[in-house]
Amino acid sequence: MKRIKYQKAKAVDGDTLAILYNGERRYVRVVGLDTDEMNDECKKKQKRARAAKRVFERKLEACCIKPRLYGTQGKSREGWPYWHNHNGRLLAKVYIWRWWRFVDYADYMKERKMVKKGSRWNK
Repeated sequence: MKRIKYQKAKAVDGDTLAILYNGERRYVRVVGLDTDEMNDECKKKQKRARAAKRVFERKLEACCIKPRLYGTQGKSREGWPYWHNHNGRLLAKVYIWRWWRFVDYADYMKERKMVKKGSRWNK
């Protein structure tokens, strides 16, 4: 599986990032991870969502994005040639540099217990 080469990355929340790819902004959804949403009504969930976003922001300096075979195949309206979910976000595995090797970001967040409770992605 090939890596996606991008210029900039920014965490949108704990499980989504925005990248600059060929001069255009694209959103990438981390496969295998579901964190609390930033716009949730519950203050406790908002706090966990902000904490997950901060962790993601710190780990973005050394990350590797690999597209996965989930969702709809083919090109989007904009010609983005990878697999997408229903929101048009690229579904990808994200790997972060930890100690001496790349590790799966979803597994890292599950170890730290920074995931949404009861979500089917977090099992």
